Amino acid sequence: MTGVGGEDPNAKPTGTTPGKHGSWGRTTLHPLLWAAGLALPIGALSYITGLGLAFSPVVGVGAILYALGVQRSGLGPSRWFAPVLVAASAVLAVASFLTGRYNGLTDEPYVMPQLVGPLLHGIDPYTVVRTYTYQQYGTTLSVRTGFVYLPLYLVLQPFVVPYKVFALAAWGASVALVWRRPFARVALGQPFVALLAANGFNDFPVLLLLTLAYVGVGSQRSWWAEALALGCKQFANAFVIGYHLLRRDFRRALIAVGITVVIVLPFVLWNPSAFACETLPLTPHSCGSASTADFYAHTNYYLWPLWGLALFYVPIAAWSRRSWARVRTAAAPSPDGPEVSSSPGSVGAPPESARRPDDRVSP
Repeated sequence: MTGVGGEDPNAKPTGTTPGKHGSWGRTTLHPLLWAAGLALPIGALSYITGLGLAFSPVVGVGAILYALGVQRSGLGPSRWFAPVLVAASAVLAVASFLTGRYNGLTDEPYVMPQLVGPLLHGIDPYTVVRTYTYQQYGTTLSVRTGFVYLPLYLVLQPFVVPYKVFALAAWGASVALVWRRPFARVALGQPFVALLAANGFNDFPVLLLLTLAYVGVGSQRSWWAEALALGCKQFANAFVIGYHLLRRDFRRALIAVGITVVIVLPFVLWNPSAFACETLPLTPHSCGSASTADFYAHTNYYLWPLWGLALFYVPIAAWSRRSWARVRTAAAPSPDGPEVSSSPGSVGAPPESARRPDDRVSP
């Protein structure tokens, strides 16, 4: 039995990589890859100023390549590799949250709880752009922003606990849901993802909803979670609708569009131009002039392709192998050489001198 991602949820972990690396590999690959997983985000964050705009692509693409590298090594199903990796990630994330080390990459955990204020006072949240001041690890910071997500994200937050704790809990729950999938638990359980959760990026609650929708609890998928995700962050809408279209499930794709319309319609009717300006460019007060030049510089955006690859690795890998096999087959010459035609003068026919005398064409 396989889940949506194609991995067997009943597969048992092995004690070590089965006969692939020999004794040297068994004793060295584990610590080397554990160290590599920790070194990627820590090293990049230690030199974040020097990396500049290259920081996000370095850690984002690096995290994807790290997961693929572990898969290639064969250690994904190992009994100890993922547990130790995830435990190290959790310790690093909690330490980052408590001390502020490798933290402070976003203002989202401080601004998100305040964004619901205008709505509670009967004001359209998409018309309010203001300066928010907050304390982060002893430093006073401020940011001028507005609400640029979909309406349900105003209320899908805890309010009673710090938002960073909320994000960390969502990360931990997502890793637990995919634990029986070797590739997914490494991809989502690596230190890069845990540190982003400790920083309080608001992607984690909606990624948890999507994980509930496509993995579920005990292989029971939760379609209500997909419906909630459609009202949170625009990436989720693009993913859900695209997922159903790729599966040619046009009915579910139309249902997803319908749910999105129902959720946003009150705010569209309230102030159409404000809603369009804030939610479509994803940049406050930039209607019609939003730039995607720095799209690649948003570190949290790399969570989405990593998450998609984690959940759907098996079908994606199978499709890649089939596509590559078709390309190689089309490019390879025929093993029998060119076809020889029996018609004189046709392409592939043997030359006149090579024919037997009785086969030659009379003048």
